[in-house]
Amino acid sequence: MNALFHLKLFTYKGLIKSFK
Repeated sequence: MNALFHLKLFTYKGLIKSFK
């Protein structure tokens, strides 16, 4: 569960960086 949460957070951060 924790791993999944971390993965989602990483993806979200990556998306924001890509958007910027």
